Amino acid sequence: MNAGRELALKCQQVSAGSADPVKKLGTTFALGATYLFSGDCSSATPHLEESIELYRGMDDKSALAAFGQDPGLSSLSYLAWARWSLGFPDQAVAPCEEAVQLARDIGKPVLIAVAAGFAGLTYSMRRDIPNLTTYAEECLSICERHEFRQWAAMSNIMLGYAYSHGGDHSRATALAEDGLNEKVALRSYIALTWFCYLAAEAYLAAGRLREALEVARRGIDFASKGGERFFEPGNHRMQALILARDPSVNRQQVETHFNDALQLARSQRAKSLELRTAVSIARFVGERGDRDRARELLSPIYDSFTEGFDTPDLREAEVLLEELS
Repeated sequence: MNAGRELALKCQQVSAGSADPVKKLGTTFALGATYLFSGDCSSATPHLEESIELYRGMDDKSALAAFGQDPGLSSLSYLAWARWSLGFPDQAVAPCEEAVQLARDIGKPVLIAVAAGFAGLTYSMRRDIPNLTTYAEECLSICERHEFRQWAAMSNIMLGYAYSHGGDHSRATALAEDGLNEKVALRSYIALTWFCYLAAEAYLAAGRLREALEVARRGIDFASKGGERFFEPGNHRMQALILARDPSVNRQQVETHFNDALQLARSQRAKSLELRTAVSIARFVGERGDRDRARELLSPIYDSFTEGFDTPDLREAEVLLEELS
């Protein structure tokens, strides 16, 4: 990922002053994407926004076929993820839905599948299970008709996560396992750290702690080796939650992993992941009698949010703060 960012910066230098909109779009999109997956959503956002505006301003988009994907669709989807990470879960919805509509307007099945899959991923971040399920099922249906294997794998992992919330744990873990194995077999690594997190949560909900821990650690390992740090804090948090269920693991070990997740989220200014981690830590220490510490940790990050108060993360934080007061 670092090499990709360096290459994008070189492209920016080469294309500086160029009037060619395709070169400008390619450069801004590449910068936005590499910053995003490196975990720097603050730097990614202006590049993605510029990429979207350049795309909208192009009357003739035929030259964009050289990208191998639709940069407008991808920029919109990536912007949704960046906004969610930075603490704007409501503002993530508009670009996500615009990407889906763009794909429907273009009419190519592969783009509709990608847009629906990316929308499902956005709604998984918001923990909006109904919308996640709708988009993942649409993506899977298209993929099965056209044999788009990598996007089918993505859908199966998301559906596994969704079904785990409905209590269908056997189906959930089977889908998550199959989807994750297929992604790895296809060397489809985009957002693999997040998909590891979703699979780990499905295993944890099923009480399969060994598999949950293995998958969470796979996500951490991939982030370390591949440089895709965007979703990494989630796997550190998941590791702590899993170990907290193991009576042979002491409290200090659990808190160390929670702290790794918290500090990483803060270093990335990933407020949504910081909040989610703070809720987990506050609940963990509060249940062990340290209610003041729990409240002091959770209250500042909760108070920093200006939207998203109907999302599960914010609702859980509010309820927990009331319990701790």
